[in-house]
Formats: sequence, C-alpha cells, structure tokens
Amino acid sequence: LQNWQKKLPKKLKGKSRAVGGIIYGLQIEENRINMATKKEKIHGFLLKFEEELREGVRYLRDDLQYREAKTLFDAARLQGTAEFEDDYDRDWTLTYNRGEGTYTLVRRQRE
Repeated sequence: LQNWQKKLPKKLKGKSRAVGGIIYGLQIEENRINMATKKEKIHGFLLKFEEELREGVRYLRDDLQYREAKTLFDAARLQGTAEFEDDYDRDWTLTYNRGEGTYTLVRRQRE
C-alpha cells in the first residue's frame, strides 16, 4: 500500500481507486500515477518503473548481457540497492522490494 492509502479509513481502503476525489483535504490522482507505473520482466526479474525512465529499462534489457544484469539484480537483492551508470553517464538505482520480490528503477541526480 502507498503511504496515503495506509491513512485511509477502513471503509475506503479497498475502494481507494474509486475514490479519486478529496480525502482529508488532499487531492488524489491515483489513476494518473498508476498509468505511469509500468512492470516488465528484464532477464527474468520483475522490474517496476515510471514510464519516463524507459531509457534505463532499455539499458538493462538491451545493452547488458544476462550475467551483467544479473550482477546488478543480485546486488540489489542482497544489499537493498545497486547503483549503476549507463552509456550516457546517467545515474540509476535499482532497489529490491522484499515484500513483493520485485525491483524498482529510479534515476539519481548527479551531486
């Protein structure tokens, strides 16, 4: 559950998608958020990512060989996260979601 969903009254928890309105003065745009989040299997690992991060997904899927990608996914599973850089010097973080057995890809900003 998302953090905002945990704070919903019990009668709304299972119906949060149907709510789509104002709850406790907070505008919820869950439909837009859900449409932007994608899932894809990359080298046998289920990856969650935002649509605008498609280049990082392409790098993991197409540019890395299975063993190279597996090293990143294993490091994320064992350590919680794995940081890497693609061919265009963009910084990425792969996070393992223990409760789901999935991975999440996010882009890091250079410091």
